[in-house]
Amino acid sequence: MNNKTLLGVSKVFALLSVIAATPATAGLISLAAVGMPGFLPPLVEGTDVASIPTASFNPSPTETVVFGATAVNGYLTKGTAAALSTTLIFPLPNSGSAMATADSLDVITPGGGPTGSAGFLDLDFLVSGSNVALLEGSPSIGTSEGASYSALQVCLQDPLEPQSVGCDAGDVSRFDAVEYHGVPVDFEFPIFFGEPIGLHIFMTSITGVTFDSNTVVNFSGSSDFSHTASLDLVRLLDANHQAIADPSLAAESGTIYPFAAGSPPSPPVSVPEPGSIALLVAGGLALCTVRRISRFRSRTGS
Repeated sequence: MNNKTLLGVSKVFALLSVIAATPATAGLISLAAVGMPGFLPPLVEGTDVASIPTASFNPSPTETVVFGATAVNGYLTKGTAAALSTTLIFPLPNSGSAMATADSLDVITPGGGPTGSAGFLDLDFLVSGSNVALLEGSPSIGTSEGASYSALQVCLQDPLEPQSVGCDAGDVSRFDAVEYHGVPVDFEFPIFFGEPIGLHIFMTSITGVTFDSNTVVNFSGSSDFSHTASLDLVRLLDANHQAIADPSLAAESGTIYPFAAGSPPSPPVSVPEPGSIALLVAGGLALCTVRRISRFRSRTGS
């Protein structure tokens, strides 16, 4: 597999129309999309689930492309998976990709410390999943490139700021190795007790390929992190990183977060940032960095 960097793909879908921004409210949004040259299934949007079931199409009578993408979403657990494979006998131009995204926003108010005092919010996740990205060519793959990965991102935002899918900035853990089994990932953020904040948790899985238009190349790719990113422990710490004795999080969503009262925070586990993780967008499917996207249109009737 060629590991040179392709065109970077950020996190969301430009095919969604941008609507007037509103203050942050708790909710879920899930997205699934697939694109190939000459074929563009509709983007699927939901709240707790968005899915393009495994299906296929034929670029020619003797060629097949198989694809699928699914996102399952919750405030404490997320799962995303995307798959794409080709059986071709003619060179194919451009690129293909599949992507699934699960995003949640909750407005939370940390409690247990003196109102207005500084502290820290510590979030411990467990993540499992697997990646495949195989290219086969005859006699070679030429300049074709493929990649598969998943990423978990967490950030805090001012609840009065416009809503967005995912984070404009924040800590990211990316997973591009072959397999992960219960990998602990820690995120920590400064907070003020008694002040509401928006908590974004964002998971995405992507697989894709760019084809050498002069070479017959087949791709088999998947990133399967379905039902496997879970928020395992939450800690509230004071300004000295000491655990709060009686922590609380008042959540707009009603979610009961899993506290570990009195326990010291676990050390952050570093998941390597891949230097060559990227995917070129399939023909007409612009997966790009549009951040100000209306969340939860079903809630507003838009």
